Amino acid sequence: MKKINPGIIFAIFAGITYGTNPFFAKYLEARDFDVDTILFLRYLPATLILALFMIFRKTSFRINLKECAGLVVCGILFVLTSFFLYSSFRYIDVGIASTLLFVYPVIVAPVMTIFFHEKFTLRTLFCLILACGGVGFLCRTSGGELVNMKGFAAALARAASYGIYLVSLNKIKWIQKIPSEKQTFYVLCCCALFFFFRVGCGTALTGTISLTSAFLVLGLAIIPTVISLGFTSLAIQHVGATITSIVGALEPLTGVCIGLLLFGEKLTILNAAGIIMILSSVIIIALKKD
Repeated sequence: MKKINPGIIFAIFAGITYGTNPFFAKYLEARDFDVDTILFLRYLPATLILALFMIFRKTSFRINLKECAGLVVCGILFVLTSFFLYSSFRYIDVGIASTLLFVYPVIVAPVMTIFFHEKFTLRTLFCLILACGGVGFLCRTSGGELVNMKGFAAALARAASYGIYLVSLNKIKWIQKIPSEKQTFYVLCCCALFFFFRVGCGTALTGTISLTSAFLVLGLAIIPTVISLGFTSLAIQHVGATITSIVGALEPLTGVCIGLLLFGEKLTILNAAGIIMILSSVIIIALKKD
């Protein structure tokens, strides 16, 4: 019997755990935490937890100047990804926001053509059209009105920044050689530092402090952050960004389920069709022959 590649398992856990983002974000938002505070409280403990893990594993923190530059770029891209994602939760359904991430392979396709000389094929063009059609279906609410365009634009911007982040992990050779936990640690450091300044070095924190809030913050730092990013790096190292992106379809499905079950969101026929079209475009473009 053929053994399952561990990279597939890593990708499954990465997708599901990252899909829990809206669960923590929406409940913290209901307790008067703003986006910058939520993200700072997400990344600070996550960085400390991962640092302790690296010390326990006796993983070196040392990086050279070239590695530092590459990881800072990845950190900035992940800062943008996080900020746009959490901003979109304030304006549109979490299921739609999570699904829109998955236009990133189609957004990245032209980037790969321009900078990495990948051939722009009819398959890519078909996927672009299919994904754009799916995005169009997601533009409508259950009542037929246009969704909030501010939230919609934020979700699409998140897709673009996340796609370029994955490309950076997969294409920058000196980053590929860095152990996954070290990659994740320095990306989290960039995120924690950025949002530390966004909250006025801790003077502009918002939210209602309680035991429930503390558990939500801890869960946010561990599940969709340390665990998810760690499994994403491991998955990319074992099976590459292509397979990781396919299995990552579990993330929007997790987000849709959370929206339906916990936040009373409605899934219309058009929305369902849009989700299927976007995920189909991802699978088709990811399965293309090199």
